[in-house]
Amino acid sequence: MNRTLYWYIEELSGTKKDGDCLNFMAIQFDPIDYMQQLEAAGVSKAEAEVHARALGHLVGNCVALPGDLARLEHDLRREIKALEERINAKLVALEERINAKLVALEERINAKLVGLEQRLTARIDTLEAKIDGQIMQLRWMFATLVATNIAIVVKLFIP
Repeated sequence: MNRTLYWYIEELSGTKKDGDCLNFMAIQFDPIDYMQQLEAAGVSKAEAEVHARALGHLVGNCVALPGDLARLEHDLRREIKALEERINAKLVALEERINAKLVALEERINAKLVGLEQRLTARIDTLEAKIDGQIMQLRWMFATLVATNIAIVVKLFIP
């Protein structure tokens, strides 16, 4: 009669044992048949039970069959794909948040630039008006100076 390793562990110890190795799917191992073979070879019943228990523990906790590895690989690939999808979703969300913040920052900068441009334009207009006034004053002063000089020259040369 073939029994699984887990049946053996639960039957002999009353508890499920997890060893230090990876816990893969159960493989077919008949500890009773193994004990009987050991006893037939001259090993005492107590030693045969200890050997069967130890081998059962080793086989159950540390041996992986190709099917176990294939399932593990499939599970790992599925978990990696799910992780990749979560990371990509988080990256997309992060990119959207960053873009939204950049748009808001750009709008604030543009608003500040518009305000700055308006203030500079007003100052330039003020300075331009002031300069125009000073130029006009200089024109009048120059015209007065020229007229005065003409009057002096006329008075000097015309009796």
